[in-house]
Formats: sequence, structure tokens, C-alpha cells
Amino acid sequence: MAVEIEAKIKADDLEALARRLLALGAKPLRDLRQEDIYFDSPDGRLKKSGCGLRLRRQTEQKNQNDVINDSAGAAENTAKAYLTFKGPVGDSIYKSRPEAEVEVSDFDCALRMLESLGYKRRISFEKRRRIFGLAGCLVCLDELPVLGRFVEVEGPDEQTIGRVLKDIGLDGRSHISEGYAKMMAAALRKNRE
Repeated sequence: MAVEIEAKIKADDLEALARRLLALGAKPLRDLRQEDIYFDSPDGRLKKSGCGLRLRRQTEQKNQNDVINDSAGAAENTAKAYLTFKGPVGDSIYKSRPEAEVEVSDFDCALRMLESLGYKRRISFEKRRRIFGLAGCLVCLDELPVLGRFVEVEGPDEQTIGRVLKDIGLDGRSHISEGYAKMMAAALRKNRE
């Protein structure tokens, strides 16, 4: 199982960060809309053990140049689905945890399978994500309803992530250790009070 290492930081201006990334030579990789559904057993076993089970529908948003250059003239977006298991968070400067992910060919079928196996939907939400590649890291500019804007830098090790954070001017900012699911659940609870 691979280990995911990432730093998550609250951001004010994603457009300014995108411009900075491009000025540093970052490669724009994808512009996505992601729908995430998190599951748990009825007794909450995954959450209690610090693990997560997510089904994601990911739609790649074509930009205007893609539409113009598409020989068929189609402006359809490309959708994919992924099932992801995230293990407990390890000891690290940044958030580090085991992760296993597989692409599934049918989102709705995977959803029915999980529910048939007894897993319950715990929370679902959508986000917009722009991904850049820089110095061996993936830099994700995320925008979520209720929560706001964030930057995630995922890389092979803490040192590489630290260098990229410094390059983009975020090395002095506080890191967020919670995942979006936990943050969203807390924000929704607070809004209900």
C-alpha cells in the first residue's frame, strides 16, 4: 500500500497561487470537479480506527483550448470513478497515511456494492480542484462549499514538500491535519447549531 504525504493549508487567493505556480514553471495537469462520498460500517469502525473509505466521481473539466482543438468538436467532460481506502495517520511533520486506490468502471454500481456490503454513507460533498505539477509534487488548489479554499501539496517526502511550500510562499503557514470529510462534518454540525 502506498503512503500519501501531504500538507494542507488554508488559502485566500487561489488565482494568485495559480499565477505564482505558472511563474515557477509548474505544469497545469487537470481541472476537476470531484464528488466524494465517505462510508463507514454501521458501528463506525473505520472512523474509530482513524481510517476512511471514499468513493469519488471525478469529472475533468475541459478548458476552452481543449474544446477548440478537439477534432470532433465535442465539449463533453471526462468522468472517472475511484474507490479509496485511507489508513490511520502516521507520525510526520505533514499528514502521512497509507492509501490504496483503484479506478472503478461504474460509479453507481460501486455505490450499490458498498451499500449492499453494509457500509453507510457518512458524508458527501463536492469540490473543484486544479492540479499542478511542480518539483516532484502535486499541488492542488481546492475550493469547497462551506469550507472555502485550500492548497494541498502532495509529494514523495517531507523535504520535497517543504521546498515546494517555500517556493510558493506558504512555508510559514499553519498546516491542517484533518481531512476534508472531517472538516466538512464539523462545519455542517456547527451550522445546524
